[in-house]
Amino acid sequence: MTLDLVVRWRTEATLLKRRGAPAQGDVLLACADELEVALRLHALERLTPRQAAEETGYTASAIRKLFPGQRTIPRSALPKKARYPGPGEPDEHHKKGVRVAKARGAGQGEPDRRSRSTPHKEPR
Repeated sequence: MTLDLVVRWRTEATLLKRRGAPAQGDVLLACADELEVALRLHALERLTPRQAAEETGYTASAIRKLFPGQRTIPRSALPKKARYPGPGEPDEHHKKGVRVAKARGAGQGEPDRRSRSTPHKEPR
């Protein structure tokens, strides 16, 4: 997404130059170049497993298992952030019971067919 910004700035810089504002176009082009360099350096930065864990949401031991024998990990090789629903994020399908109840139509006036209370026969 951020590289899209670099591309957009470069196209806007050429548009500014074409419309008679070469100084502003040059400034915007220089900003785009600086942003691209900063993004590349950021991607090449190497992190310790603890830093990588803080950044991705994985545990440090999970990061060590993903990159065995490496003391530092390149940021560009890190997995995407792990996403766990937190207390403030309601997740509709978080619990299995909710899915089962919705799939079976529970709460819609329909009797529960999974009932364990089956009629017992009287002993003779």
